[in-house]
Parts: sequence; structure tokens; C-alpha cells
Amino acid sequence: MSNGSDKIKELSILIRDRYSPIPKDENEKVNEAIQKLITHAIDLQVNTRALLEETARTIFRLFNLQEVLIGLKNPVDGLLRYEIFIGYRNEVITSLKKEAYTYDEFTNSERFPRVQLSNYSNFFIAEAQPVEEWQDQYERTFNRPILLHRERKSLDEFHEGDYIEIMMYGRGKELIGWIEISNTANKKLPPRSTIKWIESIASIVAIAIQRR
Repeated sequence: MSNGSDKIKELSILIRDRYSPIPKDENEKVNEAIQKLITHAIDLQVNTRALLEETARTIFRLFNLQEVLIGLKNPVDGLLRYEIFIGYRNEVITSLKKEAYTYDEFTNSERFPRVQLSNYSNFFIAEAQPVEEWQDQYERTFNRPILLHRERKSLDEFHEGDYIEIMMYGRGKELIGWIEISNTANKKLPPRSTIKWIESIASIVAIAIQRR
């Protein structure tokens, strides 16, 4: 009888260790954070702005980013504007708050050349942006504008002026907002998994926004 009890005890210890709620790797850490964000998102007492702020902080913390923006489509005038700013200087935030885009302007690949990563994400290469006509305005929207003109050190560098845009779609594939990330802590391009995780977060947040 004691042998049976000992085996149950050993098995119980093994199970607690193997299925411990403490994250054991980066994927589990991200998954736990997303579960907390989902709990936050489905709470209808949490307003949209508070949800977006929590989303930006979660992305900033999880993926070792230095800058995160979230923008939304205004339901009154239909324009797309930046709403949430993490990691930006006050002067830059002031400049970004003045930016407003129609859907056509926002998706214009001639004005804003991009590399499409998926149906949800685009990569904007700093050197590819045709900013000659609006140089001053462009430079005011980056934390370190002097670095915009520095030569890229390597192909895997996440250069000042590079950014990745992840779309938030609503019903009927309507663009209701977007998440923008730039500047990693190690100055390298973010791994593929980071983009995929943020795409999932964007989809969750888009559903939550439309439920409010």
C-alpha cells in the first residue's frame, strides 16, 4: 500500500513540475501575457484607451522594443490617427498627434514604400522612404532624427526610421487601427515570431474594440 502511495506522490511531484504555471521559455512567457491581455480585453468595464495602453505596454515589455505606437480610425471623421505612445520623447509625441491619414493615404505604397510581410504586416525601410518634400515633418516624428542619415551597419540592423506596422481589422476586413513597432533593444531586426505574436495580439484587440 505504501508503495502505491509513494508512486502517487512521485507522480504528483512530476506533474506539478512538468505543468507548472511558471513560464519555462519565451513562448510560454508570451502566451501567459496574451492570456492576461485577453482577460483585460473581455472586461467591458475597461475602456478602449485603457485597453490600448495595456496592449502597448505588454508588447513593449515582451519583445524588448524601445518604441511602440498604436493608432485608431476615428469613428466621426474616418481619419487614422496615433493614440498611444510608448518610448517617445514629448516633442515627438506632439508631432505625431498632428498626423492624420485617410485610408487611401495610409495605404499609399508610393508615398510610404513597404515590404509586405503578410496580410496583416508591412515593413517600412528607412532608406526607401521618399521624404524629400516633407523632410522636416518626417524628422520630427522620430526620436533620433540625426541617425536617420547614418549608413546602415548591417542588413540585420533595425535602423532608425525602420518600422513595422501590424494592422487591426474589424468586420468586413475594415481597417480600424494599427500597431507600429520600431527600435529593438539589441538594434537587430525582430525575430519572425515577434511579428506573428503581435499579429495575434492585434486580432484580439480588434475584436475587443468592436465589442465596446
